[in-house]
Amino acid sequence: MQALTTLGFDYPKRGDFYRKELEQLFLLSREEKVRPAIFNGSYAGAMGLGQFISSSYRNYAVDGNRDGKRDLWNPQDAIPSVANYFARNGWKRGGGVAVPAAVSGGGAGLAETTPKKPSRTLGELANAGVRPQARLNSARVSLLKLEGSTDEYWVGGENFYVITRYNANLKYAMAVHQLAQAIRQRKFGL
Repeated sequence: MQALTTLGFDYPKRGDFYRKELEQLFLLSREEKVRPAIFNGSYAGAMGLGQFISSSYRNYAVDGNRDGKRDLWNPQDAIPSVANYFARNGWKRGGGVAVPAAVSGGGAGLAETTPKKPSRTLGELANAGVRPQARLNSARVSLLKLEGSTDEYWVGGENFYVITRYNANLKYAMAVHQLAQAIRQRKFGL
């Protein structure tokens, strides 16, 4: 509450946004039947393990353990809440996320460094000189460029875009995808 109040009234650049989030916090408090001060958050007002802002908490949090509360500090509620956020933002079960790509010719000109909704087909990328290095199950794709000491190119699908709706940083989304793949490999050998 303190962070949202400070940002809402003392940070003119984004004051409207944070005042709306403060209102959402009061509505959340009423819905959950707790005092607003019980919700601890970050310096920017994000709460719980999934770092949901007040409006996301209200719209996407679920009672995963069926104890009558949506407690985003409890993994039994936080993990299903993040999954609910993904599902409601277009996650396609069985859909691909992202695969490395080899780029030649004019293909590099199609690369994006900020997340945008995928609008191309794999065929369109292939015609421009982009070759995914693995199979990607996605109707629409984007060519992504991760800038670093050595630039990397990836073909991202619709599910990758969903991750960027949760956090718009391209490198964050890629880290989430790569961590998930490492966990999957270790746990299931896939």
